[in-house]
This record gives sequence, C-alpha cells and structure tokens, in this order.
Amino acid sequence: MHCPHASRSGSSGPFVCAKGYHGGRPYYGQCVECQRSGVDNKIGAGDLVAMVAQPVARTIDRVLGTKVASCASCKARREALNRAVRF
Repeated sequence: MHCPHASRSGSSGPFVCAKGYHGGRPYYGQCVECQRSGVDNKIGAGDLVAMVAQPVARTIDRVLGTKVASCASCKARREALNRAVRF
C-alpha cells in the first residue's frame, strides 16, 4: 500500500509527494498515513504540471543557485489549477 500522491525519484530514491505534503519528501510511513487518513486522492492539473516542472526547477536551483523550486507564485498557480481541474 502506498500513497497515490507519492512517486520515487529514481528506482531507489526518496519518495516525492505530488501534493507537497510532509515538505514534499515524505518517508514511507507518512505516505501510508496519508492514504489511511482519507486525504483527497484526486489529482489536479496543477499536480501534473508540478510533477514535470519540479525536477527541472530543482536542477536549475542546484546548477544556478536559485530558489525556483520554492517559488510562491508557482505554488499559487498550482493550487489554482488544482481547484479548476481535478481528475
């Protein structure tokens, strides 16, 4: 059993939460808690965009020393897209 919001970064890397729960880097026990607690399991358009954009943003941050991955405007757009389109 695992949380539908979580994916692995690489074959054995840490979990990455598409919802940003637990700081975006939950450990396995937190993912199971998330699923058991009945957290909204639907994914929104903002979550899909974030799944693609966040790894790119983290790479940009590492290479250029920026803070693109933690952009407040990006978070607001993600939330707006999630409210507008749910799957």
